[in-house]
Amino acid sequence: MGRRLYHICFTSHNEVLCRSYKDYCMMFNCIAQAVFKTGSSLLAHAIMSTHVHMIAVCADPSNLVMRIRTSYTQMFNHRYKRKGALGDKAFFCSKLEGRRHIAAAISYVIRNPYHHEVCANLYSYPFSSVNQYFKNKIQSFSPVTEAVLRRKKSDIIRIKNHLPDDVDVLRSTGMISYDDVVDSVLVEGYFGSYRAFLFGLNRNDYERWMREQEEDDDGLPPVTLGTVEAFLPDSEVQLILKQNQHWVNEKRVSDIELCDIIDHQCVPRYGKVSYVQFSHSEVDDVRQSLADALRVSQGQLERCLPYS
Repeated sequence: MGRRLYHICFTSHNEVLCRSYKDYCMMFNCIAQAVFKTGSSLLAHAIMSTHVHMIAVCADPSNLVMRIRTSYTQMFNHRYKRKGALGDKAFFCSKLEGRRHIAAAISYVIRNPYHHEVCANLYSYPFSSVNQYFKNKIQSFSPVTEAVLRRKKSDIIRIKNHLPDDVDVLRSTGMISYDDVVDSVLVEGYFGSYRAFLFGLNRNDYERWMREQEEDDDGLPPVTLGTVEAFLPDSEVQLILKQNQHWVNEKRVSDIELCDIIDHQCVPRYGKVSYVQFSHSEVDDVRQSLADALRVSQGQLERCLPYS
C-alpha cells in the first residue's frame, strides 16, 4: 500500500488519556517512535487530555494508531498500576488531498487547544506542533533551545521500540525533540508564507473557508470543524463555532490541573498509591468534595476520576 496523507484522531471519552505533563510527553514519544517504525511522516499534531489529532503521511493508518496506543497504554498502565484498555476502540481517519484542504486540516488541528478552551495563546501550548513552522518568523514565541540527551535514558521512551541514533531527547522533559519528528518544510510549502499560516490560525470566516477548498477540485468534501472533531456531537461543534471570545477571562480548572489535585492531594490523603485504587464509594466522596471546592463539571470529574 502506498503512503497517503491523512487526518487521524483517536479519543477517550470515559477516561483522560493524559493525566500529567509527563504523560503528554510520553504520548508524543509513542507517536514519534511509531512514526519512525512505520516509515511515516508527521506534519502536525495536537495532544489533548482526551484525544489526539495528527496529520500524517503513512501507508497504514490503522497500524500507526495501533502502535501508538499499544505502547502508550502499556506505559500508562505501568505508571498508574492500572489494567485494561485505555481509550475508545474506534478512531477517526480521513484522507486529505488538495493544498487548501490540507492547509485547513493542519490549521484546525493546531487550533484545537483554543477550540477546547485550554489556552488563549496557541504558541504557549507545549503539546502541539504550532511552534515548528516558520521559526525564523516566530523566534519571540519559540522555546529556548534545550540541552539534549544523546544516550536515551528517558523513562518515558519505550526502549524496545525503534529510535534512530540521530534523534535527540530533551534533557528537561525526556521527550523526543519535535525537530526530529515534525516535517515542517512540507507544511510550510502547503501554506506558502507565514502570513497565510497565521491567517489559518486566526480566521473565523468558516463559510468562505469551505468555498475556498472547493477550488482544489478533488471531489472531497471541505475540511470543517465538524469533520475534524468527528467524535463531537453537532451541538458541541456549534458551541465552539459560536465561542465566546471572553472565555479567557474566566478561570477554569483544566483536566491536567484536576488530575494533579487528585493524584497529588486526594490519593495520598486516602493512603493510596494510584487513583485506580479508590473504591466506588471513595470515588464518590472525592468527586463530591472536588465539585464543592472547584469549578468543575460532572463530566470532567468522571473522566479525571473514573470508577476502576
